Amino acid sequence: MSESLTSCKDLLRVIPTAVDMPSSKLAPTLIYSGTRRKTGEVLEVLARARGTPNEASVARSSFARRYHACTGEKDKLRVVEDFADGKFPMCSCTMALGLGQNWTRVRSVIHMGRGDPSAVGQMIGRCGRDGRP
Repeated sequence: MSESLTSCKDLLRVIPTAVDMPSSKLAPTLIYSGTRRKTGEVLEVLARARGTPNEASVARSSFARRYHACTGEKDKLRVVEDFADGKFPMCSCTMALGLGQNWTRVRSVIHMGRGDPSAVGQMIGRCGRDGRP
């Protein structure tokens, strides 16, 4: 990690460009942030990393979407269903997402910033629920 805990820029080094790896080949990933604002910043950095800067503002992106407490109820349902169906591999979210979800397809969990250790444990627990690494 070379950036501060309040920055999302470390994602630039770990997310491949769209040319190097299509969205369909990316590991299903939940990226947790502490605030709703930060979920938007994460989408912007992800789009930069992919080389698709306009992607951050696409509501039904095939790459990444966001979910937080103030996401509309219909949008929340669509994000959950579409992520479960594999329609996009990355979700930028707050703790509002993980509770009650039992996804088997999640392969990676990233936590941005500082966090309460028990909350981080809950977030990490979303990964590998099918017993595979």
